Amino acid sequence: IINVNASECARFISEGGITFNGDTAAANALNDYEEGTFTPVIDGSTTSGTYELAAAVGRYTRVGGLLHVEYLITTASSISAGGAGYLRLSGLPFAYPTGAAKNVQTTVLTGGVGFTGGYLMSVHDSSGSADTMFFSGIGNDGSNNTVAVGAIGVNDTLRGSFSYMLNNP
Repeated sequence: IINVNASECARFISEGGITFNGDTAAANALNDYEEGTFTPVIDGSTTSGTYELAAAVGRYTRVGGLLHVEYLITTASSISAGGAGYLRLSGLPFAYPTGAAKNVQTTVLTGGVGFTGGYLMSVHDSSGSADTMFFSGIGNDGSNNTVAVGAIGVNDTLRGSFSYMLNNP
């Protein structure tokens, strides 16, 4: 037990984990925290193609069942390309849970990526791999259009972050 000014602020419990503020319930214990890196990958949904990258940096923080991901991808000054279909982001550190609602969405900052819309979002790819997101251009009128992998060119940048639950509540 850890006390501050005679008040319990944390407790290590025998069931494995740490609880806070006098809570002793094992169900509320923090027993899974992790930070790490991963290498994000971009490709096409129908044909992968080859997209050489100058930078591909991914970081994540997992607290219990909540995963927060940040990434930065910059294409090289020369790319082979050749992909077909919509633009995908894969290589995420944890798979999205099977049977979960596919509603992870977030705004993406871009540099040079050609798409129709007012802003770009990444959305979990419910039809593909469990560790894949795809990109969607959102129009000023609210329309939603997947971004073709051909929208990526040399020296383009994708930067974003998103969070999702690894466990179904």
